[in-house]
Amino acid sequence: MPQAAFDRIHAQMNRVNTLERTTRDTHYKYLTDRGDKPEPYEQYMATCASYARFGEPATESEIAHLQLLSGPELPPDLTQFYRTLGTLSGGARLQDLVVYAPRSLLEFARPDAAPYQRIVCIGLVDMIVLSWGGDRLEFDPNSSGGLTSAEVALLNARYSVVGHHAAADGEAAVYLFFDQRGQFGTLFYHQDAFDEFYADHLIPLLQSSSASQTFDQALAAFVDTAAAL
Repeated sequence: MPQAAFDRIHAQMNRVNTLERTTRDTHYKYLTDRGDKPEPYEQYMATCASYARFGEPATESEIAHLQLLSGPELPPDLTQFYRTLGTLSGGARLQDLVVYAPRSLLEFARPDAAPYQRIVCIGLVDMIVLSWGGDRLEFDPNSSGGLTSAEVALLNARYSVVGHHAAADGEAAVYLFFDQRGQFGTLFYHQDAFDEFYADHLIPLLQSSSASQTFDQALAAFVDTAAAL
């Protein structure tokens, strides 16, 4: 990842982590002063603090197996992120932002994964449904008024999602995706606005991609958007 993009992301992470630490310190002092005898400070912070953090590098085997779950080829800048930083968790102050670790996505694709977190691929439709706990009938071809099987197949084949964050007080989500050219973009979906999402985004995506950024550019903007909410 270019240093400028990393510094921009890291600055946002430091800002929200400092705020989280200050808030938790204040709350711990309040509990102590009130005589509630909370658990030791380190245990309290480990249990209650919600920090933004990177994860552990993915293995080459995990990246190779993840490619089998993606229609488009995994872009080189994304695989470099996996090899070096692995994943990104934003915590509560970054709207529960996540860039999934390959290991986690592979777990979701296991046949014995729980129904609410089971995927067949990391395609656009499968990953939107995953983010809502496996329950979004408007994306199910077997439900009335939703996407057709052909639309689901095409959207999953052309676009893969690597992360998302919450928006609109949990009523919506923003998805970080890439296309067959290795370009990245984001999509906003509100659970009460499927018709608008279908007309304004999905129909155009069935024709051509709206993605126009590198992974580093898109990830930095993705984090900035979450931080501004």
